[in-house]
Amino acid sequence: MKKLILIRHGHSLLFEKNLTGGYTDESLSDLGRRQAHLTGKRLAKMVPDPSACGFFCSDLKRASETAKIIGSYINLNPIETSVLRDLNNGVAANKTKDEAKSLELPMNEPLMDWVPYPEAESWRVFYTRVKDFMNFLRLKDFDVVIIVFHFSTNWNIVHWWFDLPENFLTMMGFKQDLCGIHVLSLGTWDIGHKVIIKINSTAHLENFDVRV
Repeated sequence: MKKLILIRHGHSLLFEKNLTGGYTDESLSDLGRRQAHLTGKRLAKMVPDPSACGFFCSDLKRASETAKIIGSYINLNPIETSVLRDLNNGVAANKTKDEAKSLELPMNEPLMDWVPYPEAESWRVFYTRVKDFMNFLRLKDFDVVIIVFHFSTNWNIVHWWFDLPENFLTMMGFKQDLCGIHVLSLGTWDIGHKVIIKINSTAHLENFDVRV
């Protein structure tokens, strides 16, 4: 795997309903579909030969619908998997943010092991499932891997790519707009050298709302 192209899903109805993210499963909004079409057009220029690409996405609607629209522009069908889902937020799934707040469990140290809601998973469990999947992909014969993800899933992928210290997962992050494109690559002069080509590129969405 020489390059990762990472794309956050488009705007979904969960934002309009003020629902929590995680395992809440809502479709794209009209805005989200427009964002996905614009992202597909941009990706078609970035990936002129998709034959050596692997294309994967979360099986939650907001990610899988985004990926299918993008795939129509690059002639690839995404492989959906539950492993790329957002953090499992347990009983808070499908609840409004206010309802979820009342269900939140007290924070504890280390934060990697904090389970935010009953029946949810810790960030350590979340990171492990994403990391294991990425290690699996590393063994496959793809020059480029395209992934349509969720906000938190992407931070796990970036953490894995750069082999960052574990505590970075709860100490830092970066801006990720809806349908923003991130590109990570191996350097040309050293096979172990990894570089950031793009972070949160949204020029293709400049005439549309990219609310998080």
